[in-house]
Amino acid sequence: MPAQTNGLNQLPPELYPHGTAVMNTLQQVVGAIGTAVAISILTGGMEKYLHGSSAPTNQAEIAKAMTAGSQNVFLFTMIIALIGVVIALFIRRVVVSSGAVNEN
Repeated sequence: MPAQTNGLNQLPPELYPHGTAVMNTLQQVVGAIGTAVAISILTGGMEKYLHGSSAPTNQAEIAKAMTAGSQNVFLFTMIIALIGVVIALFIRRVVVSSGAVNEN
């Protein structure tokens, strides 16, 4: 949230509604893309595990494949989270001048 606030503070007050709309839209789009990527990684991990399996239709093997795919997804999300933490360390607080405050 501080990143969004700092980003929106860069806009002039008359553009706040447009900035908020863009941020909300981007959250939805990036969330959908992230979900699609995670499912693709899960599916790829499962296929890779089952490709090397001697009994790919066995329920126990399918469960192990799901575990392997889930581990790949968690590794991916951990890497993304760590990148986000590193980037967050460089966020500077923006000070809004009192003249930029909307008086309406």
